Order: sequence, then C-alpha cells, then structure tokens
Amino acid sequence: MADVAVEDVTPSQEIKMATTSSKLIISPQPPPAAIASRDKNEDPPPTVASILQQTGNVRPPGRMSGSGPYLPPPPTCSCPSTVNTACETVKYFQCPVCLAKFDSVKVPVGLRCFHTLCIYCVRLLVPGSCGNMNALPSIESLDLSVGLPNVALLSYLDQPVEPLLSGRMRLDADCVRAMWKLVEILIITKSHVVSRAIHRKLMNLVMSVNPNGQVRILKSAKAIGERTLVELTSSCSNLSHYQAQQQLWAAIRARACQFMGPAMQEEALKLVLLALEDGSALSRKVLVMFVVQRLAPQFPQASKTSVGHIVQLLYRASTFDVIKRPGNSSLMTLRPEYRNYEALRREHDTQIMKIGLEAGIRFTPEQWSSLLYGDTSHKPLMQSIIDKLQAPQTFSDLLKEFLVCAQRLNEADSQSFLAIYPHFQTLSAIEVQSHNHGATRNSGTSAEKSSADAEQPAPPQPQSSWKEVGNALESVRLVLGGLITFEKPAARRKFRENQAVRMMQRVAL
Repeated sequence: MADVAVEDVTPSQEIKMATTSSKLIISPQPPPAAIASRDKNEDPPPTVASILQQTGNVRPPGRMSGSGPYLPPPPTCSCPSTVNTACETVKYFQCPVCLAKFDSVKVPVGLRCFHTLCIYCVRLLVPGSCGNMNALPSIESLDLSVGLPNVALLSYLDQPVEPLLSGRMRLDADCVRAMWKLVEILIITKSHVVSRAIHRKLMNLVMSVNPNGQVRILKSAKAIGERTLVELTSSCSNLSHYQAQQQLWAAIRARACQFMGPAMQEEALKLVLLALEDGSALSRKVLVMFVVQRLAPQFPQASKTSVGHIVQLLYRASTFDVIKRPGNSSLMTLRPEYRNYEALRREHDTQIMKIGLEAGIRFTPEQWSSLLYGDTSHKPLMQSIIDKLQAPQTFSDLLKEFLVCAQRLNEADSQSFLAIYPHFQTLSAIEVQSHNHGATRNSGTSAEKSSADAEQPAPPQPQSSWKEVGNALESVRLVLGGLITFEKPAARRKFRENQAVRMMQRVAL
C-alpha cells in the first residue's frame, strides 16, 4: 500500500479517505446545525484511528498534530484516546478523539485507563464495548465492565442526568448513590465560588469515574477534604487577623525583640548593614548608638531600646559572629553571607515568622507580606520562607490545628466547626493502596532481601466498594458545604473588623 500523506491536519478538521487516491483529503468540519440535521441512522464520520484500523496501518495510540511530532501516550494506557491537554475545556468537556462537546447524546464514558471518550467513539474504537454494533450507541447497550457513563460530568455541563440514573444503566444501588452524591457536590460548588485548588481537585474527582475507579475516587475525596481543612483553618485565622497580629507582636516582645513597622525596620536593617558590611567589629552599644543617631531625624520614635530589640532579633537569627573579650564587652561582626540587604532581610523575616509559628499563628503569604513590608508584592518570598519553616503536615496535624482554631471562634461558629469535624475524620481515615502492590517507600538495602521479596507474590489488595465511595462523597459534600457556609459571614465580619481598626487608627492620629 502506498504511503499515506497527511496535509495540514488540524484538530478542527475531519479526515476522509478518498476512493481514487492514496491521499487523505481534508474537508472542513460542517457547522453544528448541519451535524444535527444528519440522518440519525448514519454512522458518525470516521476518525484518524478508525481509518488506520480499517487500512491495517495501525499505530500505537497517541496524539497527532499537523506541525509537531507524534506524541505517544503513557505506556500503561492502550486506549485509542488522543488526549489533548492544551486547555481545560478540551481536557474535561470534549471528547479527545472527535472533539465533540459532551452532552446527553455524546454521553461521556469513563474507561478503565481513566480516559473519557464519548459513547460514539467508544463503540467505534473499543472492541466489545457495545452488544449491538448495528444500532445507534446508547447507554443501554454499553458494556459496563468496559466503561461507565460519567453522569457527574454531564451534570456539571448542565445536561439532564435523571434519566441516566433512573435504572437505564443497570447499575447497582450503591453505585447509583455514589453518582448522586457526586452530582450533589457539583451542584453545590457550581452555585458558590470555591478556590482554584478545590475546583481542580473536584475535576480530577469527576474524571476518575470508571468501572474500577473507586480507589482513585477515594484518593481524590481525601485530597479535597484535606484542602478544605486547610482553607477553613486559614479562613478562621483571617477572621481573627487583628487579634492574631497582636499575639504575634506580643510573642516577639516576649523574646526581647521588636518590629517597629515596615519603613523603620527597613531603614534600621540598612544602617546595621552600613556599619558592618565591610567586616567591622563593633560592640552592641556602639552599633545601637550608630543606628539611633541616623534614624532619629526621620523616625523620632527611634530609641536605644527599640533599636536594641531589632539588633537582638538579628542576634537570634544567628547573623553575627561574636568575639568575646575578657573584661570588655563582646564585639559583633556580620557574617559574610549576610553582608547584603537581601540575605539579611530574608533571615530577619524568617526569624519573625518562626516566632509566629512557634506561637501557633498561621498567616497567609499575602498577610505576612503586608505585615512585614506594607504591601503584598513580597508574597513569593513569604511563601518560600513558609515552605522552609513548615514541615509537611499530615491530615491528623491539620485536624488538631482545626480544633485549636475552633476554640478561638464564637459559640455559633465553633459549633458549626465541630459539626463537620466527624466528616473530616472519615476522610482522614481513608487508606488507599498503591497500584504497585509490591512496592514500598523504603526498599531493602540488601540484594538478598530484594530477591526474597521478589519471590513472594504480593498479597491481593481489597477492592474498595461503591458503598465506601458513597460514604466518602457524602463527607466531601458536607465539609464543602461547611466551608461555603462559614466563609460568607466570615468575610462580612472581617470587613467590619477592618473598618473598626481603621477608625481606631484615625482617632489615634
């Protein structure tokens, strides 16, 4: 057979095989109205994969582009999907093979490889997916061991799902209940604004629907619960931001340190750097007097005590080398790695944030930037410091912090927190096994142990049931509802609190 040539193939075009030539003739895709007017008995137009199968020129499934090279799919997938991850719309809401938008006719079907195709492409390209190949594709003829109709995705696209869950799919009751729970979650989150992180995890949850997707759904549900817990704790901190800020300054003063405000603190650090950047060795008293004399004209509130507390903060951060002198005061030199403002300021900020974390205070990067610099432009720096100081928290650690935050709230909010606490515990208790049953995080260090482990077959892992999935999704629904319910009045209270603080500042001035 002659080589097949492809001319300017783009995803928005259909490919048709000419009967008199070995070339592929490209014709523009007809408008939606024309597609809708086609005879219902007519089969859908052929795709690249179907043409290659018919001609016997079958190649491994992957993505073909007009200009780029052939991109093979992951080695674990053998489905005919040409998954396009260029944008979220194509990734989630369109069939990656025919690029048709999912709807009640082009029903999305989740395959075992976790790709989602429309039911037309599943019937054409997946062997044994439908019992009657002569009839139009329908969920009644779909083999549920091959793929599962993703009714949750249809619900997200505002398509009717009641007919699909009313017995036509021959699903067991637990699976139907789990699907309804997922639909309810999407209804809640579509009618209220949720963070991008939660939205992304929700879409991963939706795209995990397939005949053997229970384990992945449970993992996604646990991840959503963990993220919801983080955001609830953060919202609680935002609610009492002024109180937490006062606790931070008190914790700093308790360590004989002080923060004098963004402007004065910056000038004081620059003067310390000016005095010691050349490697000079000065006593603490001389250094403090040097800084006070140059700060006083611009900041009348500068005193030896306040500047001494700033120097003490740098001392706690281990930015000085101390030279002891018998009978005399010790001398201090600035360590070479801190003889530039960026490094010195970062260590200064790290020390303040460390004191705050030790006091149980949790601020967002924007809040830290606003406190230490008076603006939010230093958010990336604050985030990097937080990542360095905070060890990865487990779900159990987050639950403990959640209870601490609940105690700071008024009685009504505290009761709402405690009402959803058992559902967080349910999600925290989810234990999912890895697909690599024989693999563990800490492998053996000896060859004998590895060979012995290789000889022993891995024990079979229990398959999660749809009943467990339904219970987990119910917990996800309730904790997301708790987050949405709490954040609305919390935002209003925070606004009123900020207004009161501004009014007090004006009165003080």
